Amino acid sequence: MGFQRYIKYSFFVTACVISQVLSQNVPRLTVTPSGGFIQIVEGVHNGTYVGSLTATDPDDGESLRIEIDNTDASDSLVKLSPPDGNPATGVIVNITVHATLDRDYEPSQRPLYFKVTDKVGNVDQLRTSLLITDINDCKPEFKNQPYQLNVFENATKGTSLLRISVSDPDTGNGGVVNLRLEDPLHMGNPFSLNGVDLILTEALNYSINTFYQLEIHAMDNAPPYNNATPANLIVNIKDVQNTPPYFIYQPYIGSIPENTETGYHILTVHALDGDRGVPNSIEYFFVEGPEHNFTINSTSGTIYVSGLLDADDEDVQQNGGLFRLTVNASEIIPPDQINTGITWSTTSVSITVTDINDNRPVFTKPVYHASVAENSPTGIPLTMDNGELIEVFDIDQVPNNRFNLSINSDNHLSSAFDTIPAQFTTIYGRSTIILKVNNSEYLDYETRTNITIQLKATENATYESETKIIVSILDVNDNSPIFDEHQRTTFTVYENVDSGTFVGSMKATDMESDVVYSLDGDEDNVFSIDANTGNITVNGSLDRETRSSYTIFVIATDQPEDENQQRATRLKITINILDINDNAPEFTELPSRRDIPEDSQNGTELLTVRATDRDNGTNQEIVYSLTGNGNITGFSINPDSGSITISGSLIGMVGSRYLTVMAKDKGTPPLNSTANINLFVLDVNLHRPIFYKPSHRDYNLSADIIPTVEVIEEQSSGSNVYLLYANDSDSGQNGAILYSILPDNSDDWQKFRVDRLTGNLTNLGRLDREDKERYTIVLIAEDQGLPSLETSITLRIVLLDIDDNLPIFENENRGEPFHLSVFEESPDVEIGQIFLATDKDATPIVCYYIQGGEMVDHFNLNKTSGILSLIGSLDREIIAKVNLVIQASPDCSQNRPVTSSKQADFMTSYPPEYDPMNNTLLWVQIEVLDVNDHRPKFKQDELTAGFLYDVEFGTIVKELREEVTDADVGINAITYFRLLGITTKDMEVDTGTDKPLILDSNGTVKTNMLFSSDMTGAFVLDIQAYDIGNLTSDAKFEIYIISDIQRLKLVFLKTPDEVRAFKDDLIKELEKDLQFRIIVDKIATHQNTEGTPVITRSDMFIHARYLDTDKVVPAEELWRAFDFSSTVHVILDKFNVIETRPVAQQAEKNDSSEENLKKSLIIVTAGLALIAITLVLVLINLRSRYRRRLRAASTKTFGSARDTVPDLIPPGTNKYYASASNPVYMKELNIDLTEDSTSRNSIDDNEVGDKKAAESSEPEEQEIAITLFEENTYSFKDANRSSALDLVLQQYEESAKAKKDAASLNSISASDFSNIGDLEHSDI
Repeated sequence: MGFQRYIKYSFFVTACVISQVLSQNVPRLTVTPSGGFIQIVEGVHNGTYVGSLTATDPDDGESLRIEIDNTDASDSLVKLSPPDGNPATGVIVNITVHATLDRDYEPSQRPLYFKVTDKVGNVDQLRTSLLITDINDCKPEFKNQPYQLNVFENATKGTSLLRISVSDPDTGNGGVVNLRLEDPLHMGNPFSLNGVDLILTEALNYSINTFYQLEIHAMDNAPPYNNATPANLIVNIKDVQNTPPYFIYQPYIGSIPENTETGYHILTVHALDGDRGVPNSIEYFFVEGPEHNFTINSTSGTIYVSGLLDADDEDVQQNGGLFRLTVNASEIIPPDQINTGITWSTTSVSITVTDINDNRPVFTKPVYHASVAENSPTGIPLTMDNGELIEVFDIDQVPNNRFNLSINSDNHLSSAFDTIPAQFTTIYGRSTIILKVNNSEYLDYETRTNITIQLKATENATYESETKIIVSILDVNDNSPIFDEHQRTTFTVYENVDSGTFVGSMKATDMESDVVYSLDGDEDNVFSIDANTGNITVNGSLDRETRSSYTIFVIATDQPEDENQQRATRLKITINILDINDNAPEFTELPSRRDIPEDSQNGTELLTVRATDRDNGTNQEIVYSLTGNGNITGFSINPDSGSITISGSLIGMVGSRYLTVMAKDKGTPPLNSTANINLFVLDVNLHRPIFYKPSHRDYNLSADIIPTVEVIEEQSSGSNVYLLYANDSDSGQNGAILYSILPDNSDDWQKFRVDRLTGNLTNLGRLDREDKERYTIVLIAEDQGLPSLETSITLRIVLLDIDDNLPIFENENRGEPFHLSVFEESPDVEIGQIFLATDKDATPIVCYYIQGGEMVDHFNLNKTSGILSLIGSLDREIIAKVNLVIQASPDCSQNRPVTSSKQADFMTSYPPEYDPMNNTLLWVQIEVLDVNDHRPKFKQDELTAGFLYDVEFGTIVKELREEVTDADVGINAITYFRLLGITTKDMEVDTGTDKPLILDSNGTVKTNMLFSSDMTGAFVLDIQAYDIGNLTSDAKFEIYIISDIQRLKLVFLKTPDEVRAFKDDLIKELEKDLQFRIIVDKIATHQNTEGTPVITRSDMFIHARYLDTDKVVPAEELWRAFDFSSTVHVILDKFNVIETRPVAQQAEKNDSSEENLKKSLIIVTAGLALIAITLVLVLINLRSRYRRRLRAASTKTFGSARDTVPDLIPPGTNKYYASASNPVYMKELNIDLTEDSTSRNSIDDNEVGDKKAAESSEPEEQEIAITLFEENTYSFKDANRSSALDLVLQQYEESAKAKKDAASLNSISASDFSNIGDLEHSDI
């Protein structure tokens, strides 16, 4: 009953002691506890002590007898113990409980009656009450289940929807029930409970959830806080029209040609009601767009053409032939429907009207006039009269508006012109045509004054048009002046001549007028020409050195009357300028100063001077010489080349000197120029520098004697390493020394820098001994002489160590752990040595500590050796891998705290204490190796499966490997199976001595015989699973023989392996809801209707059994149970079930097309045969009935007022047929056919006369008529009459019997048999 809290309730009842005095001393009976009641707690065990009775008697205490008075069945509640105590002071008996007492469902206060009797019969009676106090031992109970209600989606928040009925028979707080609402399916919970009232707290939306399945939990308010069995609450959401319609299959785009007829169906828009409940119908209409061109069916949404469409219309062309319509889809609202939202929506429809070729190209005028000058060159456009343009257009659209132009070739003069655009060029739509000259030979005013051409625009053989163009040829001045044939074109003149000097003369003539001359191209305007004579003279200053030649044009122009037709001829002439010596030489290459070593040898070329002369010829030839104006000797110059060489010793001439050089031309008179050349005689550098620090005396590279400097590592950049010193015996710059480091193939020289002047050697960066201990560099001491001399020396720099490196783990992949392993359940063993760290310092110090990780208290790490040991043991099934973080440190005296983490703390693949970038840390992963310490375990102690009775021999029924787990891994987890025994259950058919099923060691259960359809029940297999260590687990396996008609197939949107993973959970939920025992027969890959496997789906075959009888539930019933349970729907959706159906139904659908065809042919053949038989029987029946009718019609009635039958129509005959022949006997009847007063039924037409029913002869006559009917060979029954006809006959017989006393049939009218006649005809 769980935890309990006892609550006491006191009910006080006064105990009445009834005494009957029989003698002087009556025994007395009292109860303990006193107070009128005995209080016990409900549910106490039998024999529990609750009180005691004490009896006293002054007369004789030993003979007292205490017993229960059965006045109110007290002995069924309590029991008395044997007497005890001192008779003198009182006899005592204990009262114990004799029944299980329940206060909740029985009275809480029960009367008890006791009595004491002495030996003489005196009696004392005692009445007390047994007060049963309550404990909280009852669970609350829900009433009026199930809870299911319907709510409209627009229900207002805060609305009370349902009142929950729940009770608890306990009292006090134990009877106070608290309710809460749970959402186990996580569908969202828009409800809450206010006490027992279900309140809507959030807005509902039918389109999101159509129902909610919740659980109501109830718990009382006292320990142990009993919980009721949860009650299911299903709230179905009803749709409210609050969502507008929406269009499908968008966008709506159509295209039709412009000649489409009215009424043509273009496209159909389709909208659906946005509400998912009972959708409304939709009405369509236009709200925007050219409605006069189109119409829409308001019901179907189909859009039709309703007017003329012209793609060439200007407004249509501006829109590209596109018509935009806006269609409104409105819901048709029933009168009683609730609407809370917009009931319409719109969509855009685009209809493009395409062009067809229905127009030809057209010129704007039939005749055009143009003119052209006779001298117009090829390509010149013609001038149109009055500024008009030749235009042609086709109002169709692309590509139906393309055409080309051509000029009529019948006239050979038409080749004189061409068109722009060119002939036969494709033109689209509209173009302006320009005529141009194509052959100017035909444009001769003296030959013809005009040319007429035909211009044609051609689209195809059908569509073309022409226009005429008349071209007038205009006369022009077409003769230009001509220069004389022997006209001179080259002239000369000296520079510096006076203005007006004659240069030459030009001569030209013109056949039509005088000629005038002019110059063109004389940009400097240094020449002029006489306009009438053509004489050319100097008009400015001429300088040959500035310009030596002029090329200009002489223009001869005629003088026509019309200045617009003036013509000219140009002739190019050249005027060369002759030289005179008017320029002195000029030096071009003259150095400002030249330095000369004092030890220069004779013949050494010092330099070469260059001078130029702007004159030409001999006037520009130059001779070089040295004058005596210089302050130095010992030099000579080549007079032609200007090369100056040393011709004497310069020793002792150190310092500044200069030479004077002259350049003179060879003109008449000669001209010259002079220039000074500054010289500096240099001192010669004769000595090399010598190193003293480091000393060259301690240096012998070949003997590996190299000066060495020791420097402490890790000094900051720029620290002093060594101060160099070298000396040079030369003076001045030759003795000034600069220091440098010689680059070589190593990188050592890049680590240092030397001050060029002071020789201070410093480091350029951090020097780490652990990276490199020794550096060797070559130092250079170089003087500043010309040329400079240098000396080199090699210096070795050795770094001294300091403790500046932490020990590090040098594993390459820092993202992977260092692996160790240990067998589980192995206590206090050495696991192994961790990956050792390295310290780059000269004297490494490394100690190891556990920094953090999992289960750190289970490990011990030797800080000096790195050996990791286990404290206690590990269980692989609890943790398969343990991650530790180890830190290497140079401090061996640490006492640091260790952090412990769990796998859940890992934000990445490695422990949170581990940083891959910190190489003082090592991630160690200890794999716990498996030992065989777990037995195989069946998922369920009782397994079930089923197979079809018609399976083949050796068919696999079950793979038991799927039903067994083993916490071990590897070879220890391999499970083997053995069959311990096999029995049958509800099996009525003997299967023989052979085992019907066999079990392979790998867990495969297979059939070992053939089964038949009369075999029912199950085989019960006692199976055992064992592993390599012979650890075992047993289970029972019930295998049922079933047929396809008992199975249901579930199709999953999952693979078979995924379905097997959650199979047990699914079956458990289905069994809980359906209250059936469900057996999974098989799980396989799904096959479609063509038999092709669908690997993304799975089929589960199941059957069910009743819990009480263990009989098979028919598949159809199981299927209906699926459909009728909303909970099952939720379960199936949860497990991705997309289809359920009986297997037999599925099998029918999977019949081959060939079988269906055969069945169809058989059915058709049988149907035709049945129709043929029916027709034969109908014909036979007709013939028989016609004969019967004929007999009835010809039978005389007796005792009638007439001797003959009144006007009767023979049955089966046509009264309008002249011969009135009997269709059976083909004999003419001698009866009157003029009156149609009878029906077609011969029985109805038996006339018995107008006599009263009292006449005795009439019954006999009626008997004759009935006898004819009964003697008919073909009765209604035998003629396969319908049940309706039999019913009518029965009614008729009953009616006849009721009228038997009348003994007459006169009262029976023809209408009594009308039904029979109708049925006869309907049968025919």
